[in-house]
Amino acid sequence: MLDPLTALSLASNVVQFLDFSAKLVAKGNELYKSADGALVGNAELEVIAKDLQDLNARLQQSTPSHNTNLTTLTTSDVALRKLSEQCSGVAGELIEVLDKLKVQGTSKRRWKSVRQALKGLMKKDEVGAIAQRLQNVRNELNLHILVSMRDTLDMQAIKQTEGFRYLDTVARDLVDRLEDDQSQLREDLEVNIERLSHGQDHTNELITREHERTRKTILATIYSRRGNQPFQNLQGPPEGTENLGQIRKDAKIEAFLLASLRFPTMKNRFDEIEPAHRKTFKWIFLPPPQLSRWSDFPQWLSGGTGIYWINGKPASGKSTLMRFICDNPQTASLLNKWSQPKRLIRATHFFWNSGTADQRSYEGLLRALLFDILRQARNLIRVVFPDEWAAHRGHPTRLILEPESWTLPRLIQTFEHLFQQAGDDSRFCLFVDGLDEYNGDPFNIINLFTNISKLPNVKLCVSSRPIYEFVNAFRSYPTLRLQDLSFNDIKQYVDDELGANDLMRKLHYTEPQEAPKLSLEIIDKADGVFLWVKLVVISLLRGLRNSDHVSDLQKRLRLLPPSLEDLFSHILGRLEPVYLEQSSRIFQIFATSWRMVEHFTSLQLSFAEDPNVDSLLSSRTQPISEIERAKRVELVDIWLVTRCGGLIEANDSSRSPGLDRNLSYLHRTVRDFLELPQVWSRILALTQESDFNPHVALLQSHVFFLKFRFFGVELPIRFAEETLYYAYQAELETRQAEVSLLDEFDRVMQRSNGSSHFWGASRKVVGQNPHHYFLGVAIRCGLYHYVAHKIDSQPDLVRMKEGCPLLRYAVQESIFLVGRYRLSSQIVELLLHNGSCPNQIFDGDSAWDIIQKGLETLTFSLSEAKAKGDTIRNEIKRENESPELLKTTRIFLLNGAVVNRRVYKILRGLESEFPDDAKELRAIAVAQEAQNNQASGRRRTTTESYLTLSGAFCGKGGPYSTEDGRLDIAAHQLPQTRRRNWFRKLCHLTALTSLKSKPPAS
Repeated sequence: MLDPLTALSLASNVVQFLDFSAKLVAKGNELYKSADGALVGNAELEVIAKDLQDLNARLQQSTPSHNTNLTTLTTSDVALRKLSEQCSGVAGELIEVLDKLKVQGTSKRRWKSVRQALKGLMKKDEVGAIAQRLQNVRNELNLHILVSMRDTLDMQAIKQTEGFRYLDTVARDLVDRLEDDQSQLREDLEVNIERLSHGQDHTNELITREHERTRKTILATIYSRRGNQPFQNLQGPPEGTENLGQIRKDAKIEAFLLASLRFPTMKNRFDEIEPAHRKTFKWIFLPPPQLSRWSDFPQWLSGGTGIYWINGKPASGKSTLMRFICDNPQTASLLNKWSQPKRLIRATHFFWNSGTADQRSYEGLLRALLFDILRQARNLIRVVFPDEWAAHRGHPTRLILEPESWTLPRLIQTFEHLFQQAGDDSRFCLFVDGLDEYNGDPFNIINLFTNISKLPNVKLCVSSRPIYEFVNAFRSYPTLRLQDLSFNDIKQYVDDELGANDLMRKLHYTEPQEAPKLSLEIIDKADGVFLWVKLVVISLLRGLRNSDHVSDLQKRLRLLPPSLEDLFSHILGRLEPVYLEQSSRIFQIFATSWRMVEHFTSLQLSFAEDPNVDSLLSSRTQPISEIERAKRVELVDIWLVTRCGGLIEANDSSRSPGLDRNLSYLHRTVRDFLELPQVWSRILALTQESDFNPHVALLQSHVFFLKFRFFGVELPIRFAEETLYYAYQAELETRQAEVSLLDEFDRVMQRSNGSSHFWGASRKVVGQNPHHYFLGVAIRCGLYHYVAHKIDSQPDLVRMKEGCPLLRYAVQESIFLVGRYRLSSQIVELLLHNGSCPNQIFDGDSAWDIIQKGLETLTFSLSEAKAKGDTIRNEIKRENESPELLKTTRIFLLNGAVVNRRVYKILRGLESEFPDDAKELRAIAVAQEAQNNQASGRRRTTTESYLTLSGAFCGKGGPYSTEDGRLDIAAHQLPQTRRRNWFRKLCHLTALTSLKSKPPAS
């Protein structure tokens, strides 16, 4: 009998065997019955494993391939790929083991089922281990996928957040712009309402005034018809009654005097100033914070007195601020508080040193302010211009025949008198910008402004650079220094122009740490100079378009000099060498043009730089096409950037918006820089090897501009005068005639306006040949080389000329022709040597008589000015062209001009001012008179004798000499009556001589 332990062990083994056998039979039976020869559990494991393989294959396709550079993969991508490969291997291993446990085939299936069941029981642990490994790999893979998904979602969230931020910025910007537009609309409405209100008040005032005048006129008419019989219903006496006709005449006189003050460029500078950038300068209408260093501007407007001085360094935005103040309705609102209940009158003037003479002169300032004031208070015109008013009222035709010409003393007297005569019913506020751009002694306007600012009804807001004279004069008045207050304005400009740029936004996204520092660095380096900021922003935007990185933009910014002069030099230094010669030409053309013309435009520059001169000359005269115009304007825009570095800019023209563009310096500091001797000499050196001349280029520009732009339009006389001025200067500098251009100019004028209509002379003066119109103009304007060319090509031109002799055009300033008169001794000599007679009578006098009148005027003016000092006398000599007049006198005397008592008297009057010239002229006169007397002493009574004697007076006849070659002046002792008779006869024959034959040549 077995011991208990052994029996228990045996029983246990028997139980295990029976359990194993039962499992074996069960699994064998399951295998036998299964369709695919696999146990259910194994089949499920196989399905799971294969599913994992399929999913893993898809996962591997979504991850970078093996060929991808590992440096481009993230750590998560590498780990995920390794886990995927491991999972695929374990799943394959499990499928392989499970496949071996399947019943293969159908023969002996029972036995095979038992055998495979036995094998399955034996490999149970192996299958379980593989399945566990697969489960672990799957769990790890799931974890990595979840982490990767989270990272991806986080990145998407970040991008979405940035996108929303961008949209939020855009939305905020849109809202800000809408608010600005709404504010601007509100301001515009307030301005218009105020203007309408003012207009309505003015209209009501006019209606009341006219009603009262009409009432008085009706009452006066009734009273005059009733005789002296009083009648009860009349209110008020008829004394002082004005008729309606006189009222209309007075209104015309007012309009005429007002118009005479106006000049064409009066408002050009104001219009050309760029309006303030959005949201800038609004601080000017806010009270300054405590301990600030600037005076309260709103308080000054609403209750202050005297002068408010806005000062700032060059290009800090003073003119832009002044325009902002003048345009803003808050200015009018605050000033009304100061003026009420009196009438408010505002006037403005913006000096512009780069503009016309009127825009930078004392006279221009006074005319602009007087015009602005008097157009608002016409009742003051007759008060401040009493003499002119009385003269025009007594002689109405003067409104047409004698336009007013205002002298500086008269304007100063009128301006000071105006505020004294205005009375207590008005208050005046004057805004004057750019005092430092005044082309004169600054103490002139300092004294004027400080004097009128002491009046209780006048105050002024002025701006300038802080130069010594203005600092010393205005230091005690309310003031502000602009560069100390523009930090936020500059930041606003940089944020809008640079920060809001799409390329800059992308840079902020990719470089969130460094990109914002660019704006801060610009603001810090600007030092309150708006122009510097504008140029720097333009440079950085160019860099962004070139795909610069932040480091490139930082380098670009730090290479830009902090001072304007150095920055301008840097800009010119970066121009491409191939463009430098054209750059020099453009700068010379523009610098020459602004001294003469009101506007120089893109089209004019394109014609000045057009190399196809012959093609343009032969082209048909007609208006330029829109396509051609647009091409030329666009080409000039490119030149201004690539050849001028943006230092000259184009602005839309108010005269022809959309058709042409006005050119101007970017800022006055640009002109100041270019005019520095060392800078300008470098610019000129670039064209020294060529035959370029800026006046020739401008002559070419004007001729073609008139030909293709203004053809068929009534030509402004100013354009013709500018063309002739450039022709004169071109001849002066090149010593040759621009014949082709001037002939084309004449042809264009004849076709467009008609020569007689345009050149302004009657047929009586000019003659029948239309070409003589322009020849007379050329003589009058001093175009010696052109006139010489015409005479050389047609030698008998002077003798065959009908009507007014050509010599008169050279000496008579009052001939009504276009162009500035210039006395030219060269042209006088040229005409006399080619057949002109100095004594030929036309319309009552001769050319020699006109010269004598000029000498008499000169001597009289000099004698009157003796007590006024050398400055006045020198000015008189300059105005009368005294050197040229004395040369011309000498030429006349040497070419047969009649010498008489009047001539000697004139020469005696010249001795005190021109002793050497007078002595020489007297000697020539004595010799000429001796020759004439000697010739007249021969007794010839026939017409031939008279013609010979006339030749001695009128031609170039040689001297009458003795046999030893010395001049015989014995004839000078002839009786005076005899000489006078001969002179009278010869002068009478002069006209006959010039018509019948050419005077004898020497």
